[in-house]
Amino acid sequence: GKRKSARAVEKRVVIKLDKEFDCPFCNFEKCVDVKLKRKDKEGEVHCRTCNVSWKGPITNLHKPVDVYADWIDACDKANKDK
Repeated sequence: GKRKSARAVEKRVVIKLDKEFDCPFCNFEKCVDVKLKRKDKEGEVHCRTCNVSWKGPITNLHKPVDVYADWIDACDKANKDK
């Protein structure tokens, strides 16, 4: 019999996550940078417009979006406590 033709290999679709985010304080878009300092196990969020900063603990699995979400959660918790 004839050999079956090889199936074409499907490429994986890689979803790219944002590295710049919107600031909840000054409401500017794409002005918040996230830096991951894996060596120090620390993530830093900084707004280029209003100079708001926040630092929080990270693990090796954290991505910039995770640090941003932790910052938003910390802001919500601070506002709830007031």
